Amino acid sequence: MKNEVIADLTWVAEYWPDLIEARLPMSTPRPWRQTALDDEARAERDAQARLERVERSALSFGESPAPVDISVLQTALDLLVDADDLAAAAAEHLGLPPLPPPGPGDLD
Repeated sequence: MKNEVIADLTWVAEYWPDLIEARLPMSTPRPWRQTALDDEARAERDAQARLERVERSALSFGESPAPVDISVLQTALDLLVDADDLAAAAAEHLGLPPLPPPGPGDLD
């Protein structure tokens, strides 16, 4: 069990920079390909986009794209919460004081 935890934490530490880099939508290419649209499908998509633009106000959701990829941020948060829980459990098991919460300079 101990070796598995060490291996998992090593893997997370190794790939953490890639995960954080992926939070920026334009930083990495997406692993899927855009499907090719024929002229009819493209015209339908464009008509739908024009209709949505007409119905939108300045207060509407979706007026501008998110500056970061929310699913990547959620994954990073999940990993941080699990790591914090693991550190607290290990400190309790070993009779050590828990780690202090991160300060502003420690945040990503």
